[in-house]
Amino acid sequence: MVRRLYFSRDAIQSCHIPRQALSRPTESHPEHLGIPSADDLMCIINHKARSYLQSLPPKGKVPWRRLYPNADLQALDLLDKMLTFNHHHRITVEDALAHPYLRQYYDPHDEPVADKPSLLNMK
Repeated sequence: MVRRLYFSRDAIQSCHIPRQALSRPTESHPEHLGIPSADDLMCIINHKARSYLQSLPPKGKVPWRRLYPNADLQALDLLDKMLTFNHHHRITVEDALAHPYLRQYYDPHDEPVADKPSLLNMK
């Protein structure tokens, strides 16, 4: 069983929750890459969920700095890389551990790597 970052009733709600902080770019926010791009939409297997996201009006990405004005800039950078909509574009565990925000905890010579994924059955 996979442990989730958030819970939802169905695929549609699963797509809507991250969209509150991430969204398609708008003319007023052209510097934001936002979601869902065409590439991001292709990672959604559920056709109804993909159609739902395509039907929503564009909404500019809310900068993490606005949501967490007192947070460390490196922490916000790591957060942004971990909460990227398209899982193919998210930061890897190895890269996240080597990120400057976690530098004080990171030892590249003492980071165990599993040969295969571990499956945890959590009931």
